[in-house]
Amino acid sequence: MSLTNAVETELTSDGRFGDWRLILGHVYSHYTSGLDALGNSVPCAARVRCKLAEEGSARVVEELGDPGVRIALNRMLELHKAGKRELAFELLPVLDAVESNLQEVRRLRFVGSNLTGLGANIEVWTSDRSGPADEIFNSAFNKEIASSVSDEAVALCDPSPAMLSTLQRGLNLLISLVPRLAVGMLAHVRMVAVIDVADVSHRFGRVRYNMCQNVSTHAIPGTIFLSPTPLENEWRAAEALLHEAMHKRLSDLVLTKSIFRTGFSSADSPT
Repeated sequence: MSLTNAVETELTSDGRFGDWRLILGHVYSHYTSGLDALGNSVPCAARVRCKLAEEGSARVVEELGDPGVRIALNRMLELHKAGKRELAFELLPVLDAVESNLQEVRRLRFVGSNLTGLGANIEVWTSDRSGPADEIFNSAFNKEIASSVSDEAVALCDPSPAMLSTLQRGLNLLISLVPRLAVGMLAHVRMVAVIDVADVSHRFGRVRYNMCQNVSTHAIPGTIFLSPTPLENEWRAAEALLHEAMHKRLSDLVLTKSIFRTGFSSADSPT
């Protein structure tokens, strides 16, 4: 365990890359500042920003951390920066839904498929999710993942009870072996989604040799996608969760700042 502890300490002690609270603080400051910028031309954005300021940081994370909301905000800010503000109005239903959520004293979430043990739940995607942010999420999945991780189309799948159990045991394993690393890395994960080949007749056995075992993309924040393969046992599930969580930390890092040294150029870099 001494080697494990040494690696954990190394990965969690770096002031710039190891402090998950600092990194996520930058992420949510980016989004709240973005709402301020959008608020000049999008009244709903201004109202959401004001309400979030009243509610506090926990509610900011709860509402703006939703992957579909983050996708919509990223797109709206990209269009705003490019001066194409009228196109951003197509994404307004997402902000309208956030504003509606904020009218509730506490947003009620379906918790039957959540992973627990980190102090905050990680949601597991299920097909009963509905709403503007979920539509944005599904559209992003179809664009970014559905046709790029296998030699045949893949689809989002409801996890079986056995898969959920394996995921929870994998998470528990991480917490027991590397608690600081598990908490810090998985803080960047809001959702775990199970994917499989779209043709149900091809879903035999637990191993998928023709598709990526686990995958994520900057384009879908806070989300990792797992095939049935790493859900064979808790050890493989633990590795997949930690591996993809590290990618999600990278996504959050590059959202707000460059990870390269000042003056870096790929043209003259030795790597």
